[in-house]
Amino acid sequence: MMQESVARPRVSVVMCTVNRPDLIGQAVASVLANEHDSFELVVVDQSATSATRDVIAALPADARLRYHHTDRVGLSTAYNFGIA
Repeated sequence: MMQESVARPRVSVVMCTVNRPDLIGQAVASVLANEHDSFELVVVDQSATSATRDVIAALPADARLRYHHTDRVGLSTAYNFGIA
């Protein structure tokens, strides 16, 4: 009996961060290491400095990773920004 292949859904992960450059690299690497074959990781950075951006920029290039900075702070704001 043949099994029908089922396409796995495309997933968007929105990761929000504020002034946590010491933790963001490991968090991003952990998400990118998963085995799902169709996803994107959107990092929404609300930090006051460029330290988080610098950590993201130093990571190996990965087409699934998108970084955005916004001056507007708040978890709901970050999620809405990431979804958009």
